[in-house]
Amino acid sequence: TMIPLRSVFEKTGAEVIWNEDEYSVLVKKDGLTVSMKIGDKKISINDKVYETDAAPVIINERTYIPLRVFSEGIGMDVKWDGEKYKVHIEY
Repeated sequence: TMIPLRSVFEKTGAEVIWNEDEYSVLVKKDGLTVSMKIGDKKISINDKVYETDAAPVIINERTYIPLRVFSEGIGMDVKWDGEKYKVHIEY
């Protein structure tokens, strides 16, 4: 599941910083630092690198990221309800 980065994580109080030159994004929240590059399946969370199934992409000028690895990396609990096709996220 891919989600729009800025609109979701700014609602949690995270700071989202876009680097146009590197096509990368940095997210900061509660002492956590997350960095990723468009098209790269590696996401760095506090210097620990995670491999994802899908790389961040830009769609209609918005950055979309893989939900599970990123969310779990910053301490959120992610559950998939296959019956209702819903994702439940708790922080």
